[in-house]
Amino acid sequence: MVQRKARFMLMLHLFVSAGFLVHVCAASPVLMPTDQELIQQAKQYTKLSGRILSGDVAESDAQILEAIHLRSDEASRSIAMLKKALSAENLMDRDAAIGGLHVSLMTAQPNPDLLYGHLLRQFNRLKCDSPDSDCTSRRYWPWLYEAEAAVIAYERTGQRRFLDLVLDAYENLLTLRGGVIGREDEIRRRVLNTWGSMMPDRSKTGRAGRFYTNELTTAGTVVMPAALALRALQRTSGLSNEDEARIERLAATMLEALNEFEDDFRPLPDHDGGLYLMPYESRVEPLNHSHIVGRAYLLLHEITGDEHSLARATQLCNTFRAACEELPDKAWAWPYRYEPDRGVVELSEPIWKGATTLRLPKLAEEMQVVFTRGDMQCIARTFVNHVWLGDDRFSKYVSDAGRKRPETLAEGVRRYEYRDNGYGLLIWIFLDEYDSRIRNIVEDAVSYRPDLIARGWFGLPQGVLAYAYRLADVDDDELTHEPEPSSILVNGNVDAIIPRIMSRKHRIKMIEAMGDQELRQTALSGAPSSTLLYGYLDDQFGHRFEDDIRLRRMNRDSWSDVAALLRATLVGYERTGESRFADLFIRQFDRLYSCYSSLENQQEFASTLRISLPALQFAGIIANAPDATPQHRDAARRIATTIDGMVSRIKIDGTNSVTGAEWASSRKEESW
Repeated sequence: MVQRKARFMLMLHLFVSAGFLVHVCAASPVLMPTDQELIQQAKQYTKLSGRILSGDVAESDAQILEAIHLRSDEASRSIAMLKKALSAENLMDRDAAIGGLHVSLMTAQPNPDLLYGHLLRQFNRLKCDSPDSDCTSRRYWPWLYEAEAAVIAYERTGQRRFLDLVLDAYENLLTLRGGVIGREDEIRRRVLNTWGSMMPDRSKTGRAGRFYTNELTTAGTVVMPAALALRALQRTSGLSNEDEARIERLAATMLEALNEFEDDFRPLPDHDGGLYLMPYESRVEPLNHSHIVGRAYLLLHEITGDEHSLARATQLCNTFRAACEELPDKAWAWPYRYEPDRGVVELSEPIWKGATTLRLPKLAEEMQVVFTRGDMQCIARTFVNHVWLGDDRFSKYVSDAGRKRPETLAEGVRRYEYRDNGYGLLIWIFLDEYDSRIRNIVEDAVSYRPDLIARGWFGLPQGVLAYAYRLADVDDDELTHEPEPSSILVNGNVDAIIPRIMSRKHRIKMIEAMGDQELRQTALSGAPSSTLLYGYLDDQFGHRFEDDIRLRRMNRDSWSDVAALLRATLVGYERTGESRFADLFIRQFDRLYSCYSSLENQQEFASTLRISLPALQFAGIIANAPDATPQHRDAARRIATTIDGMVSRIKIDGTNSVTGAEWASSRKEESW
């Protein structure tokens, strides 16, 4: 817990200082719960979740906090943290209060009104201006998660408005089927009465440009949550004749839509299984895609008694069981695609895809089809033992079996700037009934990993689904943590506890400022805060740029980022005199020079000067440091000589980012 607080507060300081999230509009007065006002309230909640992490808070936010909290004690706690942040006399105290406010908001008891307002706004976006609109390809995946969130909210609260929201939206989606709009599938060359999307060009199709096709995944994402809503409605006591007729009518449309893809199904007799093919790629559908359809078929079997639906779902379940391998700790691992003819190389589905995959066996276990509770405990063990790496860190894959290099979830989010990767983690909360630790792990990730979950529960549809799942009662003892102002420095003698969160240039450049601020605060707790800075720098040099340097693929932004890290290392040495900072600087400069010397264009000005200035400054500081070791002095001379050779290959003029005057000033710091 101490490590988590220290790391979270340092992360938060970086986010607040750099303005990591976009500032948004100010708060509005307390709202009345009409539909339109609930939409506005949900928008304010989502924006406030982002503004808190950017440090953009105001006194008027107290009105929003008062309105969105269900419990008065939680509202009071959040408002108190807001006041602390606004009245803080220094940046460290302010960051601690901002951190407390963020945690308080993320751990507050879920509010059904907030959820309803958000879902109402999202479902309004499903409406298209015309049947040919490409909005369908951008809306079906969010619908999958958010429509299920509405069904869960109905089951938790008994409020019929959530169920009607889904069923009414599904009625609108029926108008976008290929048979209704008369649109021909460009691969199958016929009209299917199901849903389709515009697909990007695929070389295997022999087509140039985008094309329209009806695909299994699109149909599954539309049908599955609607079937979930039908089942919930069917289980309601005292159904009217109108409701019963609606169930029968809508279930028929769902069966028709899924059965359109029978030609794409291939049985696997070896294990009484089967899989779907992607006709436009001639490959097997990934497991997470086919499992959406498998869930829909299981639900439709329960609703209608259709035996074909049960047979298809059972075959998909059997295939997943065959695809899984049991690891030595009794956890399960599985691939992204199960292709027995090609062989399985990596049992490592990405966890944001695996979160969708695991939902079929969970539903099947509930319905006593193929999977047992013991099987689900194995999948829960996969999360606890392999996805979760401890200390609020997570793997990118369900396991590293067969992979050449493990990779963390933070790398997956940062490398592709793809936030779905982080938010997919939250769906694993549905396994908490098999291991109670999972819920706490997921909720802590929302509170303490804003680099993965950047805008709170409503930031992406997966978060909305997890928020709805939390509508069950929250225990008072689990509501919130309040970081103290000095928590960032409490455990200063622990190395390398800072997460790998920096990727963009404007964020990484804040390291230097962060180092200054930390080192000024050592009196706050007496702890050696320089260790936190060293741990972060060592981690960033050793991991963030490891592949880039080793594979000689540094680009302009990468050079700028490592230059910022070099400057921060220089600050650490200059202000503490600790030799480990000098060792780190020398070691990383040598690695960077080996990368630079392999560049085809060694006259590239920016790459050279970005690392040359901090390197020369370091050489001058070592030369004038009375306690510098002979090894450090020799290394500093070598660095200065190396820089002279690098600079001799370039021409300095006024058009470059570093001026000749700055270069000359740095050059004078040499004293030999």
